[in-house]
Amino acid sequence: MPYTSGIHAVQGTRPWTHAGPRRHLAVYVGRPHGKYGLSTRDLIAKECEKADNATCAIFDLTKLRRGGHHARGCGYARVHRSAIFCFQPGGDTPYRKGFYDAMLAGCIPVIFSVQNQLVAPWFVPRGVAVRLSEGAYGNGTFRALDVLRAMAPADVARRQAILREHGHRLQYALDDAERGDAAETLFVGALGLAHDLEALYRG
Repeated sequence: MPYTSGIHAVQGTRPWTHAGPRRHLAVYVGRPHGKYGLSTRDLIAKECEKADNATCAIFDLTKLRRGGHHARGCGYARVHRSAIFCFQPGGDTPYRKGFYDAMLAGCIPVIFSVQNQLVAPWFVPRGVAVRLSEGAYGNGTFRALDVLRAMAPADVARRQAILREHGHRLQYALDDAERGDAAETLFVGALGLAHDLEALYRG
């Protein structure tokens, strides 16, 4: 199941289809971890700090929260809507709530683990996330922002189109959704799995 996000379809709105201007190539919502050996977060923060604001911006969660959660947009929607790509390194676990926040705001997630690549297959649209090798990144083989800059516009547009088409499966609708939300997707997936198992046993 997707983590519960603060971004929802309300009264016909579909945040993941946001087509407004995105002033950053990438954003990182988080801060250097400083423990557990999670060096990827530190590397992303350092790379973003060296880049110009149009290329990458860092939004420190502790600073965002000081002004009140809703003052910045529930689920940090405004932050994620400001960029084409959103960095999603692992935290205390390989998974992050921000992984879902980003996609629900139409931002392409950049991940570094196979766990996030395979997580929640009924819900996460395949072909959206950009997965970078955490080992190669940690060894300095490449810079993440260089990889994102080099992506073909057609590839970026394809990922955004997938999000627009399938993003509804990631959210928990607050009212009647036009299409199935995460709860309905779970029931449909479970029913399909039950039918498959029944057919297997009968065969």
